[in-house]
Amino acid sequence: MKQLMFVVMIGALLLAGCGGGSSGSNPTADAGTGTGTDPGTDPGTGADPGTDPGTGASGSALDCLNPQLLAAGTMFQTTTRTVDDEGTTVLTSTATVMGDDFFNGQSVTRVSVAVTGDEEFTADHFMRIQNGSAGLTYGAEMTLGDFVTTVVNDPYALERFDLSAGQSYSHSYTSTVTYTDTASMTELMVIKSEVQTGTTYVGRETITVEAGTFDTCRFDETMTIQVVGFPVANTIRGTTWIGVGNGLQIMSMDDEEDIELLSASINGTPVTGN
Repeated sequence: MKQLMFVVMIGALLLAGCGGGSSGSNPTADAGTGTGTDPGTDPGTGADPGTDPGTGASGSALDCLNPQLLAAGTMFQTTTRTVDDEGTTVLTSTATVMGDDFFNGQSVTRVSVAVTGDEEFTADHFMRIQNGSAGLTYGAEMTLGDFVTTVVNDPYALERFDLSAGQSYSHSYTSTVTYTDTASMTELMVIKSEVQTGTTYVGRETITVEAGTFDTCRFDETMTIQVVGFPVANTIRGTTWIGVGNGLQIMSMDDEEDIELLSASINGTPVTGN
């Protein structure tokens, strides 16, 4: 399961640096400013990292988009440290933007990622950008030995960047995960989940990690996952910091794990912060 969660996390990371592309539908149509029941409207409750939204400065979240990260031929590498209940994991991911492709009937950009370190696998991510400000992730395919994990999001997972400090949005979609034994071409398991997300763009914050000191966009997030056939939903609350200008995930903290950027480069040029 840790490999699968890394596939999802990398997909979210890639969205922070996407640019270009369009579709006939408008993904921002279902994204409002929130209601009293919207988990994305109250980053200041609970014990999650969103307890102090007043520390961030104003500034558009669009400043944390880096179009270069989804330009065909771009290669970027990140090394991260994850700390969770199982211990510490250090992984290096090398992402290569392969260009235009199709996935589940949709026109997408395919990004291939090779992961090495404490765990090793490869994954392809399929996404595109709407109106230069909203990232749509349609799914991913991860290969680990003789097994392939395919994630299909219907209609898509959404990340919005057309936000000013304090603005929120919500989104829901269905995520279907299929595990396949490629040696026998047998589907071993299919898991379908209903996912609801709430996100607040808190504003700008300057944070220091091992990779350096970075100006970031801070997003407080809540994700509720209801696996079909299971009686109890799982809700995860956390915070993600995306680098201004470079578009990389600098740090994330949630109920289950903390992830910190140790080093990064884009097309061979180190990303070192301020």
